[in-house]
Amino acid sequence: MSVYIIRPKATSLARSLKLASRKFTPESRPVQVAEVVNFWREDPVHQEIESWLEDAQNATSQVSKHPDYSGITGASIVEMPDDEAQRMREDLHNALILLDQPIELIEPQRNANTKDELTADELWHLDAIALNIARQNGFTGTGKSITIAVLDTGIDSTHSELQGRVTESYSFNDRSKQIQLTTSQDTDGHGTHVAGLICGKQVGVAPETKLIDGLLIPRGTGNLSNFVMWLDWLALRVDVNIANI
Repeated sequence: MSVYIIRPKATSLARSLKLASRKFTPESRPVQVAEVVNFWREDPVHQEIESWLEDAQNATSQVSKHPDYSGITGASIVEMPDDEAQRMREDLHNALILLDQPIELIEPQRNANTKDELTADELWHLDAIALNIARQNGFTGTGKSITIAVLDTGIDSTHSELQGRVTESYSFNDRSKQIQLTTSQDTDGHGTHVAGLICGKQVGVAPETKLIDGLLIPRGTGNLSNFVMWLDWLALRVDVNIANI
């Protein structure tokens, strides 16, 4: 049994919807998501894919779909034998049937030294992006009322820089094939580093930002299929203003 990502090979989605020219707000999100989902539902190849999968599921218990969530990506995540995938390729020439692939963390240079208090020289990154100058000139943006979903290796919500910042934590359940609430944890250290740059008390750019922790790449390695599912899941979260992936 293998996992496959299945969707139409070609689409005019971007030209048809032109969402890039629109303002994205929590209020407009449900309508925009519905517009994209309806586009996929009306796509002839997408309809052929759905019909083929329904017939295959009725014919054998070996073909199973993962949850669609919003359906905004137009992709189906399917677990099935390789010979069924080959049969689908022969039946549906306009469908992309991609064997799941691993995705990995780009390994950063790591410093094992940790400390609670930092010097001004160690906060060089805030000068490098001119944030300190902006603050001195009256900039008051702190990330208040902004929620960012961080899809990474997890976040250590107990870290002194991040206490009170992480509101929810989620991970992919391999058994149920669903994204579920979980206890926050960092499986590698990278996610906490990223979260700290976003809203750490000393090192963060926007220290009042709230975070939703999404464990996309446990211990630095995940799957492309899970990434697609996370995108589908995020489309339902109207409270998320930004996704950091």
